[in-house]
Amino acid sequence: MLYSQDTSRCIHPDGLSESAIAAEKARTTEAISGIRTDLADGALPALAIATDNGDLPALKEIADRYREKFTDIVVFGTGGSSLGGKCLHALAMSKGPSLHFIDNVDPASFAKLFARLPYATTGLIVISKSGGTAETLAQLNVFLQWFQNHLSAKDIAERITAIVEPGASALRQIAEAGNFTMLDHDPGIGGRYSVFSLVGALPALIAGLDVPTLRDGAAATLHHTIEMELESHPAEGAALVTAAASQIGSAINVLMLYSDQLFWFGHWYRQLWAESVGKDGHGTTPVPFMGTVDQHSQMQLYLDGPRDKLFTMVMRDCIGTGDTIDAAANGGIDLGPLEGRTLGDLLDASQRGTADALAMAGHPVRLLKIDEVNEATLGALMMHFMLETIITAHLMGVDPFDQPAVERGKVQARQYLREMAD
Repeated sequence: MLYSQDTSRCIHPDGLSESAIAAEKARTTEAISGIRTDLADGALPALAIATDNGDLPALKEIADRYREKFTDIVVFGTGGSSLGGKCLHALAMSKGPSLHFIDNVDPASFAKLFARLPYATTGLIVISKSGGTAETLAQLNVFLQWFQNHLSAKDIAERITAIVEPGASALRQIAEAGNFTMLDHDPGIGGRYSVFSLVGALPALIAGLDVPTLRDGAAATLHHTIEMELESHPAEGAALVTAAASQIGSAINVLMLYSDQLFWFGHWYRQLWAESVGKDGHGTTPVPFMGTVDQHSQMQLYLDGPRDKLFTMVMRDCIGTGDTIDAAANGGIDLGPLEGRTLGDLLDASQRGTADALAMAGHPVRLLKIDEVNEATLGALMMHFMLETIITAHLMGVDPFDQPAVERGKVQARQYLREMAD
């Protein structure tokens, strides 16, 4: 396995019991059996794509063209159409075009974007599964106006790729009329589960990432879960969440991340979890936490506030990494235990000290450990949380793949727009 999971610190005499977790683990068998059946029937393409790289040669051709022609590439999308790509792009180290993930419609942000982008060397990727996402259509429209002020229709067409599911939609009509490159978004893959598909793979390839290794990491977690069933890490994680919610009233899942490269991973997880399990009065609230920063902004509440949280810490092996602290640089002033230590030493001490403090205070703390943050480990962790989410939804009796309540806000927004036109 590319990561380990330790739930021993979740057990406490006055809190969560081993028997409660074991009871929930026994219930995960049916969910995993369903996942196995759906994979065999082709009904879970969001997971199956991790085991098949047949789509990558064609995507790489497009990625290579974008890397060769453009200095800047704007990715339009919202929610899952953007967060997965952002999460992967955080690993990028190679030289290449700058990627700008634009997932909001704030006019101030667009003004800044237009002011700094070179229109002659800017490419565009537009992602909307339905092809009717209001924010994405608005983003594309104002960007087309900007392009049209500087470029011919032929030049514009050569720099835009649209990703949209087959069938009639506004985005598909616009792409066809503009002669844009168009790629089919699999109708069976929802946005928040789309990171291993072309939605995440194309931006990742443009960023120079090793997408086959990313998928291999995800596939390893998937195979582990199918083979180990209720003893797998995702099943144990789902059992932990539901047991904590029912036995000790844990209503908040805090995901503690001790790597800046995982910042967008926390936001990706937040949408995945919230939209998948928050239904019919069920669910727990996902909260990302960035160490060491949030030790100074949230730990007082977590240690001494309401005892309604389950903590999951993603720890990486960072001892001995980074620059060494040398008191001579600040005139020999004593720095105590910092002297001679590296930045990685301080980060490691901080993550372990935080986990200890929470556990000693009686809070449930799960540890997920990785050696380093790379394509393989990130793929493994993302698949872990996708599976943990699906299994948890099954235990809660909700559908992990729909989001019926989201439409309510969209209905109201459309009504306000109509009122503005009257």
